[in-house]
Amino acid sequence: MILYTIFDVKKIMEKREAKEKTRYYLSRGGVCLVVDKRNDKYYLNRIISTNPNDYLNPEMQPGKVIF
Repeated sequence: MILYTIFDVKKIMEKREAKEKTRYYLSRGGVCLVVDKRNDKYYLNRIISTNPNDYLNPEMQPGKVIF
């Protein structure tokens, strides 16, 4: 692999510190939800569904607090 960059290669390739997991996959009402944990609350990030009605549900809009 060839990497063309103006940055120091050592900085790019160094391992990053392991962070606390903040993204979770949940199932609610048969719909797969991707949520982010911030300040001890879970915010809906996105919905994974093939049913168009799931996207119109006001309880499952991105940005809503799930727990």
